[in-house]
Amino acid sequence: MSCAAGPAQAGLAQAVNGLVRPPTKGGKPVNTTPEVKRMNMNVPRDLHDAFKAAAAARGENMTDILLEHIEQYVKKYGVQPKKGRR
Repeated sequence: MSCAAGPAQAGLAQAVNGLVRPPTKGGKPVNTTPEVKRMNMNVPRDLHDAFKAAAAARGENMTDILLEHIEQYVKKYGVQPKKGRR
């Protein structure tokens, strides 16, 4: 009985090796995760519970829903220049 790896195992090993290696630049690992900023907010308990239940019923994530709404808000209103400051 032979213990040699077949073509399927060799291909799997190559695929796994390709996934395990982090991207590098100049030999140093590159961070591919986008930078994030945490936001905390106070929400009435009833509203939070209703939002959580509605998101779960649709199989959605509360954070993803909020990010979508924030992106729409920024797209609609954009960044307004501050007036009166030097």
